[in-house]
Amino acid sequence: MIEVEVEDPAWTDALPEAVPMVERAAAAGLGAVEGDLVVLLTDDAAVRAVNARFRDRDQPTNVLSFPAAGSAAPHLGDLMLAFGVCA
Repeated sequence: MIEVEVEDPAWTDALPEAVPMVERAAAAGLGAVEGDLVVLLTDDAAVRAVNARFRDRDQPTNVLSFPAAGSAAPHLGDLMLAFGVCA
């Protein structure tokens, strides 16, 4: 299952089909791999905060990825995309 969460409405304002587009892209990228993936469409400030916390880089970046480690469930991981940097 691919779950897309829109935290920053700029994503859907600029691209009304953002959610189905991300679902299609993630499905294509995963291919036959089974598992769950969460994609968060957010803003630069949120990505900057997470980037500073986990990577010691106090700046936004386009994408952050977090693989699931040691999970008994079929969760593959999480992705965060920053609207401003991606735009």
